[in-house]
Amino acid sequence: AAEEYGAAALLAWSAPGLPVLAAEPRWRLFTLPAATTAAPGLLLLSARRSEPPDPATWQSAEAAGAITRSRGRVVAETYRLYRVVLRPGATAVTLPAP
Repeated sequence: AAEEYGAAALLAWSAPGLPVLAAEPRWRLFTLPAATTAAPGLLLLSARRSEPPDPATWQSAEAAGAITRSRGRVVAETYRLYRVVLRPGATAVTLPAP
């Protein structure tokens, strides 16, 4: 899962076959299927953001490390990872696979 539009789209494009959730209030503006899973998953948050995962969206969020997106030795972005469970009724959608 990801809250940021770009990160969510990149995940959906790069991981076909895996369910990708996008969670943030503006996702309700899209005509995508609502996320209905209560299964635990992973959330990517940009390390540039200092705030933790939104408790209105996530029933639980536990820090699980960090990963870096890079090409060769050039770092494009670093993400904090969280183990999360989506809060029932939260604004989140399931992104289509490419």
